[in-house]
Amino acid sequence: MQNSQKYNMEQLFQDMRPLPAYKERDDATCKEIFDKNVIEGWYRARDFVNHLLKHDKNMGASGIKPSSSDHVHIIIHYKGNPLALYIARQVALVAHFPNFKENSVGKKNRTIITLLYNRNRQIAILQELKKQEYLCTLPDVCKYVIKDGNTGKIVKEDHTSSYIDVELELVAFDNNDFPDYSPNQNNGNKLKSIVIDEEKLQKIGNNPCVQEIDVCNARRVNMVYNVGADIDNLPPDDPNTADRYSKALLYFCYQQTHKDTLRKWEELCNGYNKNTLSYQIKLRNKLSNVLCADCFTTRLKSVCKNFEELLEKNEKKVLGEVQKNLQVLAQCEHARWNVEKLILGFSPLSLEERWEDAQNFGSTRKVFRKNLKDKGHHIDLCSYQDLHRIDPANMKYDCFLMLAMVRILKEANGI
Repeated sequence: MQNSQKYNMEQLFQDMRPLPAYKERDDATCKEIFDKNVIEGWYRARDFVNHLLKHDKNMGASGIKPSSSDHVHIIIHYKGNPLALYIARQVALVAHFPNFKENSVGKKNRTIITLLYNRNRQIAILQELKKQEYLCTLPDVCKYVIKDGNTGKIVKEDHTSSYIDVELELVAFDNNDFPDYSPNQNNGNKLKSIVIDEEKLQKIGNNPCVQEIDVCNARRVNMVYNVGADIDNLPPDDPNTADRYSKALLYFCYQQTHKDTLRKWEELCNGYNKNTLSYQIKLRNKLSNVLCADCFTTRLKSVCKNFEELLEKNEKKVLGEVQKNLQVLAQCEHARWNVEKLILGFSPLSLEERWEDAQNFGSTRKVFRKNLKDKGHHIDLCSYQDLHRIDPANMKYDCFLMLAMVRILKEANGI
């Protein structure tokens, strides 16, 4: 590995700690640690799923157009191997595409994660999935269906109208002999289901595993939030108009230095003890930049054919395709962010917190929301439609981030 590549590698998962229960988060310390096998499982799942995201068209590697009726479907055999659930976690983190119809009946084109399991061994499958090393609070918000694998009948179904663009399908059998499971191929989906059985899990578990993450693109993502007045002073109305970001984009592309980028990255977690809640929340926000950058390539392939060739010859044309599709791309990024936050331990505001928020205005509301966010309750965990009503100023960053990703990928490719 070249020195420049080594310089971009960081061990972000190793510092993660489980968050205490929400009611215990005032001045809390995070005393527990994740087992080293959990950390390794996250890295293995990340390597495997991100490889699919780059190379398997059924994972969306060729992009999925905003007008498409395709959706990704992963079928995982869970016979007690935790790697199955780490893979489900990683799929949920990255499988987000601009054709998700948030406002449609049935919320069309969700990514579907199917888990085949033995009901006599995994008796409380939802509780298992809600562990912090797996899906954490995602099952509390996303649509899920529990089916009888023998009859196909739905045993339980919840959150059917969820704004989350990932759906869980939990299929129960009486033993570990899972027959070939054939999902209902409807709605014009042309992508084939990806099946990960126990044999495949064993192979993934035996592969070499580098427990580091390349943060080069993530550092630049972080700088989107350090543009300053050129973004902050834009009025929140009509955030999806691309021309209004031209000045901010010029600053991002040509005036932010490499030194500034490194300094701002290091400042994200500096000065905090790793066992404090403050550090753990900031570390999750740091990791958010990584997870965001993971989706850039498929995002651009979804709206710009042969974008990698075009990026070298005509960056302006690639940017033009992003500008034409800015609203669906920004909505896709918010959908990705929602899932990421839930998996990393955040939750939407409770009804009581939303009521209190509605009673506040101006700086008082800003302080109230920040205090909740510092404990892991986030006002922006909502649909894109509700975001426009609740926190329209924040939509500017989703939009600007989608415009900036063109330059971030160009820099990453040394063009």
